[in-house]
Amino acid sequence: MVISDKVPKREEALKYLTNEVLPALPLSVQPSFKDAIDMGGPDVYRAMANQYLTARANTVPGLICVGDSLNMRHPLTGGGMTVGLNDAVLLTKMLSEIPDEDLGNEDIMLDKMLSFHSERKSLDVVLNTLSIALYALFAADNQYLKILQRGCFLYLLRGGDCTNGPIGLLSGLVPDWFVLFKHFFAVAFYACYLNFVDRGILGFPVALYENISVLVTAAFVLFPYLLTELFS
Repeated sequence: MVISDKVPKREEALKYLTNEVLPALPLSVQPSFKDAIDMGGPDVYRAMANQYLTARANTVPGLICVGDSLNMRHPLTGGGMTVGLNDAVLLTKMLSEIPDEDLGNEDIMLDKMLSFHSERKSLDVVLNTLSIALYALFAADNQYLKILQRGCFLYLLRGGDCTNGPIGLLSGLVPDWFVLFKHFFAVAFYACYLNFVDRGILGFPVALYENISVLVTAAFVLFPYLLTELFS
């Protein structure tokens, strides 16, 4: 499991808010923000558990689930609303194709729910897998994930398809898991290239060992969630 389960201590979180966030806020907002921090009490900082739920085909007569009631992903990428709205639009379109007198027919409705599950998967797979993979990189807690993290940031700064592709995936405009696979491992190989450059000729053996570990780590970050989403 590469996802960190560490929750920042309350004191650490409040210190970060005071030393890092407060100075970056507009001057007009700072007094109110500081007053809220100084109030103390348990409501100033609360850690909420995050849940990951893979969608399952709906085979229960009379039940329709969409959005987070059907599946959940890490909130880092903000993909929950994108998936929820896509579910609503897709389901509305599908139900509009059914005559009113057939809406109570369980066999017809269950067939429609299976089609709904299949058609939503292209977007669902990308946003769910991407949210977990990016969280693993941003919460990097070992040296290989940190190499991947640096490679990810510098890959995005390259512009062109290196920027447009990931943004298209994040926004839900490119619901293609193969594009996700391509860019994720492009990031991994670019991170390896940067590591070779940093180590230099004398550090080549170390870089080679590190880069093999980086690629293995990348595979363990992506494949378990991608395959779970694809075959659920």
